Amino acid sequence: MTIMFRCDPPRIGLTAHLDTHAAASMVGLNPGNLAFGYATALLLGFPRNTHFLAPVDAQETIGVYACANLLGSHYDPSHFLNFVNTSPSSWKMLLIGLGAQGPLDRLTDNPNDLSLSDIQISWLNAVCSRSTNSAPNIAVRGGFSHGVLNKYGYGDRAVTTGCPSLLLSPDKNLGKKIVAKFNTIGSNPLLDGTLGNPWDLKHAPFEQHLLRLVIATGGVSHVQMDKRHMSLARFDQLSQEDLAELRFQLSPETSISGMRDFGRRHLRVWWDVPSWMEYLRRADFVFGSRIHGITLALQSGTPAMCAVWDSRTLELCRAMGIPHVSLYDQPWITGRFSFDDLREEFAKQFDGEGFDQNRKLRANQFLEIFTRNGVPVTDHLRNIAS
Repeated sequence: MTIMFRCDPPRIGLTAHLDTHAAASMVGLNPGNLAFGYATALLLGFPRNTHFLAPVDAQETIGVYACANLLGSHYDPSHFLNFVNTSPSSWKMLLIGLGAQGPLDRLTDNPNDLSLSDIQISWLNAVCSRSTNSAPNIAVRGGFSHGVLNKYGYGDRAVTTGCPSLLLSPDKNLGKKIVAKFNTIGSNPLLDGTLGNPWDLKHAPFEQHLLRLVIATGGVSHVQMDKRHMSLARFDQLSQEDLAELRFQLSPETSISGMRDFGRRHLRVWWDVPSWMEYLRRADFVFGSRIHGITLALQSGTPAMCAVWDSRTLELCRAMGIPHVSLYDQPWITGRFSFDDLREEFAKQFDGEGFDQNRKLRANQFLEIFTRNGVPVTDHLRNIAS
């Protein structure tokens, strides 16, 4: 069987010569997608890579897709459906990380909060018809997404695996090592942040306070959304209007003229997963609202916790055993939390042995869905599953 990995490139190489729009466009406008894509490629053994709708070549027998937020009113799969329906009849498909996107202004785990369109149902039918030996060929990221599929009669066509980024580290004792590192945190911790939701100003007090905490410890905040945050981290030129809006959202105490310097000193954007993880390794703790920054911190062995704010972040944290708090609860929403609050909440939630057992469970689920769909199992995946 010849695999084609259909996803944005899991590694994009040199980026310093690229402007921010060009670099961001290579990763779906969100560098967090790299964590998902790189981890999926790692589990597959880094096969050949192409984009979603590239014509199926004569050698390709199965297309493995890293596809996240494709279920919901925001996505029209018409072109994808046409591609599937017009591809060679012998060609098979396997979807990894499929997710349903619920409301963006509250938490929900109720599948009734999301409805699928007729075209999305047709697309799901086409995907399921491309399975190998009638095996389930959809790996979903969490319970909410599986519940939505089950509501429409596709529950037996899907397996809940979480995100492949849970399996980046080959260390089968990763959870225990995270606990050991957490227990050594002293009175002067180095805190990093992950942030960036400029579309909902209810998040602003949280993000502003997190930035202050991070800066006070000498840490940095890792940004993924939106493009202006990435530009700020790269010391790009920005309009006065953009700088004023960024100041209002991130750091009201900084002058508009000082925002570019604020960005280059206190924000980071990453275009390479191993380098990102290596940097996160040095922190004592990582906290914030961007799930893949949190996941990469844990995979680097650093204690981390997510402030969840929608169905996606909630279901991923639950499926992957990631400590989390609701951004909409006190003291998080008003930005009145301390590092002691982070430490206390993490200690209550994180079980190192349970984290390792969950990684083993998820690895075995990937192993099974790969095997049933004729996808070779890599030593990396087999090691974690064993």
